[in-house]
Amino acid sequence: MGSLLSQVLPLAAGAAISPAVLTLQLLTLAKGGAALKRAWAIAAGAALVLAVEAVLAASLAVSTGGSGTTPDWKSAIKLAAAVALLLIGIRNLRKKPAPPKDEKPPERGTGAGRSFGLGVVLMATNVTTLALYFPMVHEISTDDASLEVKLAVFAIAFAIVMIPAAGPPLVVAALGERGQSGLARLNEFVTAHHRTINATVCFLFAAVLGVPAVMDLL
Repeated sequence: MGSLLSQVLPLAAGAAISPAVLTLQLLTLAKGGAALKRAWAIAAGAALVLAVEAVLAASLAVSTGGSGTTPDWKSAIKLAAAVALLLIGIRNLRKKPAPPKDEKPPERGTGAGRSFGLGVVLMATNVTTLALYFPMVHEISTDDASLEVKLAVFAIAFAIVMIPAAGPPLVVAALGERGQSGLARLNEFVTAHHRTINATVCFLFAAVLGVPAVMDLL
C-alpha cells in the first residue's frame, strides 16, 4: 500500500489545488441564508464529476489489461496528461486577467439544486484537476495490489482531491464564525494569485508526469 500511495499522493495533491472551486465555495459561504447547505450541494456536484471520471479511468485501465497493462500504455496516459497540463499552463500565463467585477448581492431563491448543478459544471470544466485525476485513477487501477488496497488508496486520494470543495463547508460547520474569517483571508490570497498558482501546478506536474513517461517510451 505504501508504494502505491507514494505514486498517487503527489498527483492527488496537485489535483487538489483548485482555486476556482475553492473561490466558489468561499464566496458561497460568505452569503447569507442557507449558505452552508448550498456549499455542500456544490461539493456533491463536484464529487459526482470525479466519480464519473474515476469510472472512465478505471474502464480504460481494464481495457488495456488491468494490472497487466504494459508500461508503454501507462506512460502514454501520463504523457497525454502532461501535454494537456503544459498547454493549460501556457494558456493561463497568456490569458489576460479579467477586469474586477462589482460585488453582487446574494441571489434570492438560489437553492441546493442549482448549486449542485454549478458544482458539476465547475468541476467538469476544471481541466487542471481532471488532467491529474485521470492518470491518478488509472495508476491505481493498473497496480498489482489487492482490490482492498486499491480501494483504500483511492478513498484517501479522492478525499484529498475533494478538499477545495468539501473543506470550506466542513470548516464552517465545525468552527462557525472563526472558520469563516480564516477562509476569507485565504480567499483574498487565492483570488490575487490564482493565475500564478494554476500555471505553477500545470508546469510542475507536466514535468512530473511527462519526463518519466518520455524516458520510458524511448
